[in-house]
Amino acid sequence: MTNDGVGTLHWAAAPNPAGSWLNLPVPSAGMDGPKASTPVSISVNASGQPAGTQHASVIFTNSDTGATATVSVTLVVPPFPGRYQPVAPYRILDTRFGPGLRQKLQQGETRTIAIAGQPGSPVPAINSATPPTAVVMNVTVTNPTATSYLTVFPTGVTMPTASNLNFNAGQTVPNLVEVALGPDGNVNVFNHAGSTDVIFDIEGWVAAQNTVTGSAGLLRPVTPYRILDTRNSSPLFQGDASAITLQVAPSGGAGGVPANASGAILNVTVTNPTAPSYLTVYPTGANRPTASNLNFAPGQTVPNRVQIKLGTGGTVKIYNNLGYVDVVVDVNGWFTDWSNPTDVGGEFTGITPFRVLDTRFGPGQRPPLGPNQTMQLRVAGQGGVPAMTAVVPPTAVVLNVTVTDTTGPSYLTVFPGDAGWPGTSDLNWVPGQTVPNLVVVRLAPPSSGAAGRPKSPCRCPQSRRDWTNATFRAAARPGSFESARCGVYRRPAWAPGHEPAAAAASRRRDIAQCRAGQ
Repeated sequence: MTNDGVGTLHWAAAPNPAGSWLNLPVPSAGMDGPKASTPVSISVNASGQPAGTQHASVIFTNSDTGATATVSVTLVVPPFPGRYQPVAPYRILDTRFGPGLRQKLQQGETRTIAIAGQPGSPVPAINSATPPTAVVMNVTVTNPTATSYLTVFPTGVTMPTASNLNFNAGQTVPNLVEVALGPDGNVNVFNHAGSTDVIFDIEGWVAAQNTVTGSAGLLRPVTPYRILDTRNSSPLFQGDASAITLQVAPSGGAGGVPANASGAILNVTVTNPTAPSYLTVYPTGANRPTASNLNFAPGQTVPNRVQIKLGTGGTVKIYNNLGYVDVVVDVNGWFTDWSNPTDVGGEFTGITPFRVLDTRFGPGQRPPLGPNQTMQLRVAGQGGVPAMTAVVPPTAVVLNVTVTDTTGPSYLTVFPGDAGWPGTSDLNWVPGQTVPNLVVVRLAPPSSGAAGRPKSPCRCPQSRRDWTNATFRAAARPGSFESARCGVYRRPAWAPGHEPAAAAASRRRDIAQCRAGQ
């Protein structure tokens, strides 16, 4: 503080707002003679502050004249890893009926949604002993009036060039979103075009670093494996009496989910539904919540990630509201509980969403992914994800994966770069669809090198029935096989004794070539 005048300057200084993370200046008041100066130090207390950028100021006041001068101070708290706290699903926003505002999200609108510390919510307040840094929510759009997309991002940051949900007019589309909270404990949601209703169902939250003691809430990603496929048994019928009790922990053997897991990451897919309906996945032993994980129409195939707290005996309930539907469940990872103090695992670090790949325009522009092709994508070192050479390298990553410009019915699998194709799926679609899904996937360690060649789920047909219905090594052109390709290749279902001689000869030749290529 310098007095440029000729008289004595009496001054005082205080932070604005008072009682914030900005400390009282030292000294907070003083007296300077003509042309004299007093050094003043300004400090902050970032303890307990959430990740993000906050602004405050110190106001210096001339005690004689009342004139003021302001010094702006910016606090940047980098995101630190925290532990995941799974909860029974809880609906915090439904623009149709409440809770939350009932007006639809309008075109070009960014709306702030309060998350932390809301009455009845399982997410604690920002100023609590365990402040949240991120939230995991199932976000659903319904009644949209135009083709559009939704972006969910922390308050206090510029909206990223990324999307969480993509949809057409009239569609109901769900997707799991794991997003960092802003300094105020809130998130923003942006709608690009038209208007739409939006639903937020909370599935869990991430505690600030070092606020949760013990070994709970650490992520253990696994190579995906399948634990349920009702297409091999009986579909899921409507109503609570028909709800499936699914054993998640233990499952998958030594590389799967142990009995002491507190939660799990599942990819749940519905297919062959007979009625417009929704699926709710919730912990066994809890009341079925007013929440949904998947919404679908008759004939649709819809996938969605579910990050779920495990209930009684390591199980979860799967409820279908109307009609009947086939359900497929794949496991992607699990979370530790308090029972083993030596448990290790990863903590979640929320970042502002960053687009790491877009095969249409870039970044990482590449040709569209063709049938039976595998693409390697480097994620570490991109968009705020630490490099594998960092002091604390990443072990897994949360991605929002979207397929668009689809030309045929297919599916996409995202899996660790050091693993073979696991026989699971993350996204399923029909021609012309744009489908998003959250993916939590383990990253290959740097010592693993390039991924091995994907394991093929295919087999060569053994009979005429196999030839008609089975999935096996498919031809780039009819009548020839190459072991690098794999897909569904269907021949005409000739009745016994009616297969033309030329077709029979072609079938035998192709089976022989298929076997030779295995």
